[in-house]
Amino acid sequence: MASPAPHRPRRRVERVTLPRYDVFYATPAEALDDALRLREDGLMTLDVSIDVPVGADVVLDLRAATVPIHATLLFRVLQRTGDHTFLEFWARRQTDGDLLELWVESLKIDADERDERTPKAALNPVEMQRVLELCRRVLSRNPFTALGVHWSAPVHECHAAAQKAQGSLELVLTHGTFPQAVRSLVERALMRLPDAVREVSTAEGRKLARAKFVTQPQLAMARELAREKLEFARMRQDEKAIREAAALLDELAPI
Repeated sequence: MASPAPHRPRRRVERVTLPRYDVFYATPAEALDDALRLREDGLMTLDVSIDVPVGADVVLDLRAATVPIHATLLFRVLQRTGDHTFLEFWARRQTDGDLLELWVESLKIDADERDERTPKAALNPVEMQRVLELCRRVLSRNPFTALGVHWSAPVHECHAAAQKAQGSLELVLTHGTFPQAVRSLVERALMRLPDAVREVSTAEGRKLARAKFVTQPQLAMARELAREKLEFARMRQDEKAIREAAALLDELAPI
């Protein structure tokens, strides 16, 4: 008589750093079960007792095979037993809820693509994932991340990046066959773009954004590189390069 097949766990939990864990799902369908429950009641159960005390916060990176988008979410430990941990999803920021919604839609796209009975979306799965990734980026609180530019980018690059993102998102809305939840996310991303541009449209605004989202060592290194660029431009007597380097150094100066 053949021996029974070994039990395959629905997910694998690995500690990255304390308190951060990776949660790997064997299939997107299994990940979708947890994602829908999270969206419904904010609760999650892990089949392992993690090394985090009750009442403390823990970050979980939720990943599923074949789905490029993953969800990095904050949870609070409600209870621990010998072989289970009960968690509650804590959306600190509005974008945390958006990220969960993006992950749900990503998992649904994968499931629909595998189900021959499901009508296919106007966008193929790869295109849809790119749209969701763009929405995820644009909905970031960091305006440089939202626009997809480096934090030292001048204002004209910020405006150009915003126009490119807006064009991509508006093009998506011309396709009528995809989930309403995706359309809603695209519309919210389009609403976020003007705010991101406004935050970085002035030198003072860019300084405030850098002070909030860029570390001091990064800023110090950038200032040193700008000084070197300015000295090199002066040695070459390149007036245009001198103006650009001096402007960048002034913008990177401490508030």
